[in-house]
Amino acid sequence: MKVVEGEKRALTEKTRILIVDEDQEFVQASLPALVDRGYEVSLATSCEEGLSKLQQAVPGLVMIDLIMNKRGDGILFARKLRRNSQFKAFSKIPLLMLSDIKQQAEFSFPGLTKHPFFLPVDEFLEKPVSPEVLLQKVEDLLKATSA
Repeated sequence: MKVVEGEKRALTEKTRILIVDEDQEFVQASLPALVDRGYEVSLATSCEEGLSKLQQAVPGLVMIDLIMNKRGDGILFARKLRRNSQFKAFSKIPLLMLSDIKQQAEFSFPGLTKHPFFLPVDEFLEKPVSPEVLLQKVEDLLKATSA
C-alpha cells in the first residue's frame, strides 16, 4: 500500500483489526471483506477475551458490539480502554462500535451516538451494515489515526 509522505504511521496491507462480537452472523458476513482488503483479523466473542487479545497483539482498530451477553458490555469495554490506567497504552486505538439494537428493540440513541463519557467511541454504525460501508468506515478511521 502506498505511503503518503508526512503520515505518522503507514497503513500496511496487514493492519490488524480486532472484532469483539458474539454475533457470528455479522462476523461471518464481515470477515471476507476485511480479509480480502488485506487486513489481519482477530476475533473475540466476549469483552474479557477481547481485552486479552488486545494485550497479546495490539490492533490498529477495534470493532465492538454494543450489546453482548444481553448487557452493555461494549460500552464498558470502550470506557475501560479510554479511561482505565491499566489500558492507557491502548486508549488511542480507534473504536468502531456496532449494534443492531435499533432493529431488535426498536431503540435508537437520541441525538449523538458518540459521547465522551457515555459512549467513548470514534464511530458508531447500525447493523446490518454492508461490507462496502464497513470497509469505508474502517479505512476512514485508520487514515484519521495515521495522519
